[in-house]
Amino acid sequence: SGITIIEGDLIIGNNNLEEGIDTIKDLSALSNLIEVKQNIIVNNSFAGTSLRGLEMIRSAAGLYLGTTSTALNCLNEFDVELSALKNLGQLVVNSTKVKSLHLPALQETGWLYLSASKLGSIDFSSLVNCVTNFTMKTSANTMLTSIALPVLESIGGIFTLQYYQGVTELSCPKLEKINGTLIAKNLTKLHALAFPELKEISGDIDVAYTNSLTSFSMPKIEQCNQFSLNLNFSNPQVA
Repeated sequence: SGITIIEGDLIIGNNNLEEGIDTIKDLSALSNLIEVKQNIIVNNSFAGTSLRGLEMIRSAAGLYLGTTSTALNCLNEFDVELSALKNLGQLVVNSTKVKSLHLPALQETGWLYLSASKLGSIDFSSLVNCVTNFTMKTSANTMLTSIALPVLESIGGIFTLQYYQGVTELSCPKLEKINGTLIAKNLTKLHALAFPELKEISGDIDVAYTNSLTSFSMPKIEQCNQFSLNLNFSNPQVA
């Protein structure tokens, strides 16, 4: 119909997967959308392999692929690439079905929750600010090998990285402030934990079960509440 703005929610499918229910495979009819005033919600009856059709959306109050308590369990694994999305109130991805998450234009989000055990790649290359919590916590993801946040400057809440056990590289070269606790746990293949510009953490630094860690660096840190480094292996060689 040529609609470019949805004033409310955009809800794709439903969570009832009874026999005979219609599934949604193609979102191309939504390709004129540039804004969703409320939330984009993907439910279990979505049966596509990508969100192709939503590429022009520039802003939304939230993007929900599952909730923080309930995983999205749709029929197929799929890729998420929203190349025009710049502003997002909340980002929640809780699903074993999401293979990639590419939001290259996203500059700010209110909070982020990412629990995706099959996730193989992410792109947050323009993200400058997370207003509250930034959470990446899942059950034993071994497919994601790199977490790059090249322009991220501030996190207004807790910064959690946990159980992404394939990650060998973490890059946060411009992060200056965390207004909460930094939690880095069960990143068993991570070699270096470096925050070259980080000056302030209002909560704790809690690093544990990072058994491959060989270096830890925060040369500009001026404030934190408590520092805990638990490597959980004998004879650590950490500089």
